[in-house]
Amino acid sequence: MSILLYGRLADEPFQEQTQTIDVSSHGGLFPVSAAVVPSQKLILTNLETNDDLACRVARLIRTDEGTTLAAVEFLQPSLRFWGSAVSSFGHENSTAERIS
Repeated sequence: MSILLYGRLADEPFQEQTQTIDVSSHGGLFPVSAAVVPSQKLILTNLETNDDLACRVARLIRTDEGTTLAAVEFLQPSLRFWGSAVSSFGHENSTAERIS
């Protein structure tokens, strides 16, 4: 799912478009090229619905390929932010492998 993330780096605003790997009613996981840090607050825009939601970076994961993945947690859980991708159980049917 396409998203746009907004935040600030060194007091300068930035935005980046990316694709989710996994989503839930509590947040999501996606690649990010901006130098975000844990606990940093971001605004996500779901480009399919144009809905915005505040979140924080819960964890950063560096893949073997050198990509940085951001695991984010919504400040307020939302079943509807991801649209039909999230069921009442809270997770997308994802083919992504669990990253520890």
